[in-house]
Amino acid sequence: PVVPWGVSWHHLRFAGTIALRPSTLIAVLEDVIGSLHAHGLRRFLVVNGHGGNTAAITTAIEQIKHDTGVPLIASVFGYALIAEQAKILLPAEAIGHGGGDEAALVMAVEPHRAKPTAFAPPRPTGVQVETAALLRAYGGSLARRYDEVTHNGATGDATSASPKIGQQILDGAARRLAEIIEVVLREADAAEKAQANVNGRGR
Repeated sequence: PVVPWGVSWHHLRFAGTIALRPSTLIAVLEDVIGSLHAHGLRRFLVVNGHGGNTAAITTAIEQIKHDTGVPLIASVFGYALIAEQAKILLPAEAIGHGGGDEAALVMAVEPHRAKPTAFAPPRPTGVQVETAALLRAYGGSLARRYDEVTHNGATGDATSASPKIGQQILDGAARRLAEIIEVVLREADAAEKAQANVNGRGR
């Protein structure tokens, strides 16, 4: 089931933002997956649609594995699937938060919510750009609000978005996600079979 909110403290200075604390998102995932596991589900893939959720989801799935011993729990960053397709269909400067890739998706899925007259290039602040890039390159991060990064909330240029491109991005991302799931399931089956053989020999 879709969780409509996430860890978005960094967007709170943009009016209308609703943000969960990391501990809240972790608790939601623990409760949802714990409930489904109690009903007999044994394999879980969390598809994350928001970069701010990544750290909390990683913590959650590791804690759930530790606490429940569920045979398979994993996560994938859904936006990475979208960005992979967008790089084929859009210019590099279009891709990013509030950019052409995200705008195209909205135009394809919920066109009544898209406001093309408001699409604009990003207005970056230019603050701590090299610091953020260096830390990211070495597996770290720089905690900062999005208004410290961009004046208008965007890091990509939305003006090249179209419904057709949005649908192509979605179709490609869905195909890639299906391929990933096939690999995950195939290897999970093999691992469980190997474990069953080990257990059988132990008897």
